[in-house]
Amino acid sequence: MTADENRADNMQRRVILISGACGGLGSALARALAQTPAATPVTLILLDRNVRAMQKLADEIESASQTQVVLYPLDLGGAAPDDYVQLADTIAAEYGRLDGLLLAAAQFAGLRAQQQTPPHNWLVELQANLGSSQMLLLNLMPWLLQSADGRVVLVSNDPQQVRKAYWGAYGVAQPALAALASQWAEELGNTSVRVLHCEPGPMRTGLRSKVWPSVSPAQWPQPDHAAAAITAWLQQSQPDAGLHHLAVDAETAPEN
Repeated sequence: MTADENRADNMQRRVILISGACGGLGSALARALAQTPAATPVTLILLDRNVRAMQKLADEIESASQTQVVLYPLDLGGAAPDDYVQLADTIAAEYGRLDGLLLAAAQFAGLRAQQQTPPHNWLVELQANLGSSQMLLLNLMPWLLQSADGRVVLVSNDPQQVRKAYWGAYGVAQPALAALASQWAEELGNTSVRVLHCEPGPMRTGLRSKVWPSVSPAQWPQPDHAAAAITAWLQQSQPDAGLHHLAVDAETAPEN
């Protein structure tokens, strides 16, 4: 297949980018989207800093579905503005479209007092958990606006919990993400792009185990439950303008 034929094939696919693609929720979203029946073939762009984990996930998905998977290694905690411009240029050149942007990246070193947090660590966590979402939205929005049904999902933790002591930059970023989602949704009200803010609730992830290492992870639902709820929203036909909010109820999750 020539380069022109490859780009033409890509133009026929619905292209969705997932940041934090190798995290608990990000990988669950990738699997859920690959398994969801769709009239239009899907290309998933997995964005994460862990190349080995991305490759393993891509092999798993492509061996079990017709989904095309593309890897884009990027450390969101240290990425510069030009890195996001390069990402947008790559998507424009290779695919000529973007239909979904799922912001599931999260970086958290563990509970620590503000006075004991090195300034560099604080800034890196704030960038990875908040600044990167704004930069991805800012640089990729021109392509989302060209989609007939562009979708954006921002994920954050319960602000009532993480605003407490010792949650550091991660805790500061979570309510700010909710505000960011609200602002973008209002500003995009007259466009075809729809925005969802999701609070997935407790999930069986590595991040949660850092906070409660003595608690058995078995009491928390797998991220698949939240991923299924988000995927269901993505499958909705022409949702209303304005911010959509989804709080996933852990009590309804299947036991496993």
